[in-house]
Amino acid sequence: MINEENVIFFKTGQNEEIIRKGNIVEIITPVGQDNITGRVTSFSNGQIYLDCSELYNADLKVLNFNEVRSIEVVK
Repeated sequence: MINEENVIFFKTGQNEEIIRKGNIVEIITPVGQDNITGRVTSFSNGQIYLDCSELYNADLKVLNFNEVRSIEVVK
């Protein structure tokens, strides 16, 4: 994982996703937990912050990168 100010390169296995602030992403979480989709607002200190209010009746979600199995950019 390489973290720049507005871009993060997230590598899982052989796949690498380029995540930018403002992207809508789906985060694949460990088995037994619901996947989370939201707009990336920021990332820092091994955490990703998602605004889920556009897609769900939910607020900001904060996930540690070690809780993320993979990330897919939706838009």
